[in-house]
Amino acid sequence: MSVLPDGAVQAQAWLRHQLELQRDGLTGHAEELYDDIGRSDWLTGAGRGGQYAWERGPYYAKGLVALALALDDAALKAKAKRWVDAILASQRPNGDFGPRARNWWANMIALWLVRDWCAATDDPRVPPFLERYFAFQAEELQRYALADESKWAMARGADELDVVLWLHARTGKKELEAFARLLAGQIADWSTYYHRGGDPSKAGCRSHIVNFMQGVKAPPLQWRVDGDPRHRDAYTAAFAPEGWIMTSFGRPDRMVNGSEPLSSRSASEGTELCAIAERILSNQVALGVWGDAAIGDDLETVAYNTLPATLAPDGRGMRYYNLLNLPYCVDGPYGFVNNGDKVGALCPGPHAGFGCCRSNFHFAWPKFVQSLWMKTADNGLAATAYGPCTVTATAGGARVTVEETGTYPFGPDVKLAFREGTAKFPLKLRIPGWCRAPQVTVNGEAVAGVKPGSFCTVDRAWKPGDEVSLRFPMDVGVSTGWDQNAAAVTRGPLLYALTLAYADKKVESYEVPFETRTVGDLNGFPRHEIRAAEPWNRALVLNARGGVDAEVVTRDVPLNPFEPGAAPVSLKVKTFRTDFGGWGHTRDILTARAVEPPPSPVAVEGEVQTAELVPMGATQVRIVLFPWAGTYTNPVINAIGPADPDVLFYNGTYYLYCTGDNISYRVYTSRDLVQWTRKGRVFKPGEKNVWAPDLYADPDDGLIYLYYTVQERIGVAVAKSPEGPFEDRARLVDDAIDAHLFRDDDGRLYLYYVKFPGFRITVQRMRTPLEKEGAPVELLRPTEPWEKTSGHVTEGPFLLKRQNTYYLIYSGTGADSPDYAVGYATATSPAGPFVKHPGNPIIRRGDGVFGPGHGCVVADAKGALWHVYHQQRDEKRGWNRFLCIDPLGFDERGILHGKATRGTPQAAPAAER
Repeated sequence: MSVLPDGAVQAQAWLRHQLELQRDGLTGHAEELYDDIGRSDWLTGAGRGGQYAWERGPYYAKGLVALALALDDAALKAKAKRWVDAILASQRPNGDFGPRARNWWANMIALWLVRDWCAATDDPRVPPFLERYFAFQAEELQRYALADESKWAMARGADELDVVLWLHARTGKKELEAFARLLAGQIADWSTYYHRGGDPSKAGCRSHIVNFMQGVKAPPLQWRVDGDPRHRDAYTAAFAPEGWIMTSFGRPDRMVNGSEPLSSRSASEGTELCAIAERILSNQVALGVWGDAAIGDDLETVAYNTLPATLAPDGRGMRYYNLLNLPYCVDGPYGFVNNGDKVGALCPGPHAGFGCCRSNFHFAWPKFVQSLWMKTADNGLAATAYGPCTVTATAGGARVTVEETGTYPFGPDVKLAFREGTAKFPLKLRIPGWCRAPQVTVNGEAVAGVKPGSFCTVDRAWKPGDEVSLRFPMDVGVSTGWDQNAAAVTRGPLLYALTLAYADKKVESYEVPFETRTVGDLNGFPRHEIRAAEPWNRALVLNARGGVDAEVVTRDVPLNPFEPGAAPVSLKVKTFRTDFGGWGHTRDILTARAVEPPPSPVAVEGEVQTAELVPMGATQVRIVLFPWAGTYTNPVINAIGPADPDVLFYNGTYYLYCTGDNISYRVYTSRDLVQWTRKGRVFKPGEKNVWAPDLYADPDDGLIYLYYTVQERIGVAVAKSPEGPFEDRARLVDDAIDAHLFRDDDGRLYLYYVKFPGFRITVQRMRTPLEKEGAPVELLRPTEPWEKTSGHVTEGPFLLKRQNTYYLIYSGTGADSPDYAVGYATATSPAGPFVKHPGNPIIRRGDGVFGPGHGCVVADAKGALWHVYHQQRDEKRGWNRFLCIDPLGFDERGILHGKATRGTPQAAPAAER
């Protein structure tokens, strides 16, 4: 696909209003607000040097040209032409141009803007201007390479390569092919970097966030020059969720944190406004070359979330950095590597941080509008992103106009109406990858084969009056695994944030960062300090499917949907307040910066309340990454047959072992006690009737001990890792099952088991994990009616110590019975005597639960106790069982309480990731 000229796509409705806000705001008044733009050497030829002669003037003019053409605004076009005229007039006889000789990087920006001007106006002065300069460079780059001028030029050389390839397509001149190869060879090796990293000193500062985003356009353009296949998947590598970049620095808005070098995944780190703008432009280039629908998804995500959240809603301010979790926009300490403290980097206004961003952001919205439609190689049109607009272009040999309306991105509907032109051509429609059930109709008839994450092609004769309707149903989604396993909430292309009341203070006067002057409200362009005026320590309540139960509230789309309080869509979700880990506060030293979300899942605290989330772009202060409390539904392992579980917590991971195939033990692993991954076999005794494992990690020798039952005898096997393999070491007890080893606070070891005949729970002192000491002592036998309902049984012992009391948890009656249940007995010594609790059983059948029992007790990340056990699938007798977890705890009298649930969402354990 190829990009249409600026102005071919005209934004409408609220999207046009974003451009008008720029016209009436910072873009339209930049020459008055900023000396290095209004008095730029590029414009005046005054010879001031420094920032007057380098990138800031061309940065601004690049956005000015794009905005003037996107709005078809006569006054802006006159301003833009003044810059174009000055740049063209600055060319010297040798072909070089601009206020400095061989100013490779700054000239690249100027090349881009004059090319854009020519593409839209067909200005005849531009092609020969470009040819003379490229001829000059073809000689000079042999002895003064891009990297010699600056690492910026080396990193960002694809900006010039795009113009060279455009001119070659226009003129077909062979010398431009050779020059393109020369230039492409001097650009930083971004393809390797996106795959493998590494940033040596001559690599063009690739870890700089703005260079990083500008570099995204290099692989597709270099591929057009040399066809090297390693360029082909560089974009995918750069933004793959599992790749080194996104796992180290990635964000749910598909940006990368960098302030200014790539920094971390922290929820309160920043990404630079320059990088946001350059991401949009690089996506435009990559999408045109590769035609990959996923790139269009990313384009919308950045434009509809990160961009408006970094600009003031009235068009009169910008922020140097965008933070996902931003309760305060103040001129305080943030701890960023560059441009963070005492430079207003987060305070919306005309000056924030270093001067590049307030010069460079101006093209972001106009270039996004230009990217909504592209021309296809088969003489058709492609809808590459969606927003209200009209496009006028040549397709199928005729000039056609298509009007686009609808609720998107705030709602699911897009409508395309053909207004002018009759022609046969293919119309390609991007189908978002996040949409599970997209629908496309043409004049009311459904189009078949519409697949998410692809382009749907409708090839037909089009005429005025034809209508294409697209519907992209928007599910509310949750992604976890961000900073501290925090959660982000999405609906369609929009990322949602907690809406917060805030106090907005206009700053009377302030020092302009990196300049020797002080300003205040510059004729209606003030700086703002904004503070959340309500607590923001919310945590999300996730449902058993890992999502949120959300009520979607929609309204008519207003003229400015990014104005706080005017969002046309919001989500009402379940939350609770928590101060766990300092959540809801700022850091001790970096007092303007939010504490990171505590590791999730966290435990539910207090009352569950409804909170409102709005699109991130409609916030001034916000929380985007939330801690969360999960819910789960039993069973957690739903295979038929597993029973008698034991869980070992070891080096941050839970390892579960259980009765399974009757001949061996497998291990399951989890980080949260809910989601379990089945691993391989760890031990196979070589006989049948292999039951009820128990694991013990010895702190003295570092070994893992597996106490097993086989053919009604107990043995022990040893391994160096919880995942085995285990080697058989000793045979400990005959005529016995259900071993459990307990280590007391004094280091003494006790082995509990069930002795036959009579299902008598017995304890044996152990000298070491392998050696017995003294005689065994009987502790419990079946005496109570509930223990004798279906066979006289007490089994499955597990010892728990609280303060100075020992709790022996056990199960009673036959394990194949729906009446199987759990009770406990207490003692003041691990060797007894034990007294059965008069309220036994504490866990029994009921509410769809049958035969709960024989488990273990394990603590979650906050120390809460969880009972891991099995249930019967129905009330028939047998061995049709599955594994469950439920909370277990003590009341103020020291009485142990538990429950058994099935199919009902429950608050999940707290766990660290």
